[in-house]
Amino acid sequence: MSEEKSTVFHVTSNFGHRTQKPFVMVAVGEQGFMAQMSPDEARTLALNLLQCADASESDAFLVTFLRKKVGANDQAI
Repeated sequence: MSEEKSTVFHVTSNFGHRTQKPFVMVAVGEQGFMAQMSPDEARTLALNLLQCADASESDAFLVTFLRKKVGANDQAI
């Protein structure tokens, strides 16, 4: 059984001394990717992540159902 490598997200809340506005910083593990965004953009990102997580589980269910119950293969899906 293989172990999946997890992606580490580090999220912090901050306040810009120059801009005098709040912001959220998101850093993604080993890739060295960093993004700063407004609180509204962070909420939109969070909602998008939740929606995509739900959709991926629905996709997995549908593909598994089609393979097991209908006998579909990867070319038919």
